[in-house]
Amino acid sequence: MSIDEDYCVATDMVCDGVLDCPNGDDERTCIGLSSAQGTPHGIGEVIIRSHGVWYSKCYTKQNHTKSELEAICRELGFIGGHAKQLPDPKGTPNPYNNIVIDMFSDVMLNNNTIIKLRNTPNPIARAVTQDIKECYPVFIECL
Repeated sequence: MSIDEDYCVATDMVCDGVLDCPNGDDERTCIGLSSAQGTPHGIGEVIIRSHGVWYSKCYTKQNHTKSELEAICRELGFIGGHAKQLPDPKGTPNPYNNIVIDMFSDVMLNNNTIIKLRNTPNPIARAVTQDIKECYPVFIECL
């Protein structure tokens, strides 16, 4: 089952660190590339997904070695061995670098049972732009 076609869990639970689907599809596609339409396959900004929301993956430094870039490409599913860091294009495709997760409230049913609830139809998480120290996006070419 593909989570893009049929969901075994709500989108909010995709890439939340918990294997909810029987075959783990909900945790399988949690890193990817974001680029402008028409950009060749394998080129873009590294993005991650958490609670169903995509945002820029933060790296602690701006420039990476060839072996670090190759490791990023392998994590993205490319095994060809070619990896090249690209300059930050104008008009960054994904302006978000973090997420905010909505809080749940504890409701005590009895001395032995506490449940967590939220009272909103809004998604559990939303992408935000925050001033994070040492948060650098990576634009990469993987073949």
